[in-house]
Amino acid sequence: MTDRRSLRGLEDVLRLKKGESIVVLGASGGIGHLAVQLAQNMGARVFAIASGDDGVAKLRNFSVGAIVDGRKDDVLLAARKVKSLDQFWSFKSTH
Repeated sequence: MTDRRSLRGLEDVLRLKKGESIVVLGASGGIGHLAVQLAQNMGARVFAIASGDDGVAKLRNFSVGAIVDGRKDDVLLAARKVKSLDQFWSFKSTH
């Protein structure tokens, strides 16, 4: 079910296309890391906002191009260094 939410958000809601870029907030979480992988498989460039050193390390295993630690890095400054950002994807847990 979780992977369907991620895929639906990327395909049906955002209509993410190959070559576009996307910001994934919560990228190191359960649904967020699935969104990162799905976006990469769709040919998108990913700017991932993770939480903490362990979250950043987790995303490095997926060869994400741009990863920021939302707890300690300047996210806005890092985003400005990215060539262009086409989409923004965030998942808020209901727990």
